[in-house]
Amino acid sequence: MKDKPYLFIALAAVFWSVQGVLGKFLASDLEPMQTAFARIFVGFLFIFAFTFIRHKEDLKIDANGMFKLAVMGIVCQSGTSMFFFHSVSKTSVAAATALMYTAPIFAIFISRMVFGEKITPLKLLAVAVCSVGVFQTVTMGNFSVLTGSVIGVLSGLGAGLVYSLNSIIGKSLMRKYSNWAVLTYSFGFGALFMSPFCNPIGILPMLGKPNVIFGIIMMGLVPTFCAFGFYFTGIAKGALPSKVGIVATLEVALAVIWAAVLFGEPMGIMRALGICGIFAAVYILYVENSRADKATVAATAPADISRA
Repeated sequence: MKDKPYLFIALAAVFWSVQGVLGKFLASDLEPMQTAFARIFVGFLFIFAFTFIRHKEDLKIDANGMFKLAVMGIVCQSGTSMFFFHSVSKTSVAAATALMYTAPIFAIFISRMVFGEKITPLKLLAVAVCSVGVFQTVTMGNFSVLTGSVIGVLSGLGAGLVYSLNSIIGKSLMRKYSNWAVLTYSFGFGALFMSPFCNPIGILPMLGKPNVIFGIIMMGLVPTFCAFGFYFTGIAKGALPSKVGIVATLEVALAVIWAAVLFGEPMGIMRALGICGIFAAVYILYVENSRADKATVAATAPADISRA
């Protein structure tokens, strides 16, 4: 079944969706960039520990691979956070989030160039429905959030571009290295590169507060170790980067639902329609995969040579 790898991506989205909830525990004590660094660094510790215990041999990487993983860590892990938070500082959280989730648009065309993935009508429809759904969910249809700083908008689009490269570069590297090795080194290099920009030393005095310790540990465990573990497992099992980005936007819908249920944040008809759009986009991909499965079965079925 072609759908199975995408179940891992959907599970990753579920774990990612609690990131905003956990961020509430840290917002009053840490700067946004410190929270981003803590997530990547603590996530790296969990990922490294798991890989060292379960897949120790996979950590042996040649120099060429180490260089590529360093580039991935800098571009995909630290780059996404830095572009995103710069966009937030120049625009708003809603605008930066909407712009970052242009990632599926970038992914569908880059995957075509890199892997030769087909751009089908259903895939284009899913990307369009998904993009509109995310925008409606995040901004409630308010286009004015995108007005203002050109640099802020470009930074948001930059976050979307490097976010889309996560699955593309990851899939390319996983042809030679295991998914856990790719995760370990990319997060390690990402945390190392981010450290000069995030004042990690400023986090230390905050570790005496139970809510900060809880928030940091859970941030590293749930939306990082668990989420990226499922995400890269899905890619390793054959999920296409052009579709991965669409399924991953379930995170946005689920995050808004969490916020409404736990913190009483307003839903509204526009936001509800956006959430429906995101789920509809994922369903469109399911339909395309089902058709592909049927075509494969038909092509491989033995010919009927019986005679009356």
